[in-house]
Amino acid sequence: ILPQWDGHLETLSATLHHPDYLEDTKRTRGYLNEWLFVRSFAPDKGLGVSIEKVLEENAVLYVRGSLKDSTVIKGATVFIMEVVQELMRLYSDGRRQDHLYFVIDEVRFMISDMLADALATVVGFDANIAIAYQSTLDIRNLKDQTLNAGAIEQSININCKTTLCYMAMDTETAEWASELSGTRLKSVTRMEGVKVLRHGGEIWDDKRMMNKVEECFIPANTFRMLPERTGCLLY
Repeated sequence: ILPQWDGHLETLSATLHHPDYLEDTKRTRGYLNEWLFVRSFAPDKGLGVSIEKVLEENAVLYVRGSLKDSTVIKGATVFIMEVVQELMRLYSDGRRQDHLYFVIDEVRFMISDMLADALATVVGFDANIAIAYQSTLDIRNLKDQTLNAGAIEQSININCKTTLCYMAMDTETAEWASELSGTRLKSVTRMEGVKVLRHGGEIWDDKRMMNKVEECFIPANTFRMLPERTGCLLY
């Protein structure tokens, strides 16, 4: 039925209520009923947004989602998937001439395998994706439990070449950002002593043993204590 579908949820719902499809589409129709309650997913005829048109005209589009409504979160996830598919298709067809910058906030709630794969490939389609999340623990504890969180975290760390980190309140994020800053050798005192005078006084000995240790260029404590509106850009 997809080749004949006009893209509107009402049309799809009406089609699936045909006797030929009733038995096999119970779950799909249940999802459709949920989506049809969200006004943005079922706009009046002539309204709505065409991702194809937005990309072709190099327009600026803001989309507001939700962190609580599971139906809206699903819709946002599908929206991201459509943008990724369209930016690749239109570029390959020669119909998109301008660079695309795609920013996704609170990505933990909307990440998918397609988005993780896109981070590695969209550069070849003249596009960049910026993702934002609160903590590295967010990526390890994804909303969708069917996803491989470890593989997605690895893909993000490898394919996101530029990182802006600020207000790293939890230890894991601070240590992760600290390791990204690289390491350097630092001279530290390994051993030093004191001499005890005969009346009990102490003075430093004139010998000291030094040692070279490797430490992160930006310590984790620095990330924890950054002033307001201050961050570290790693690239």
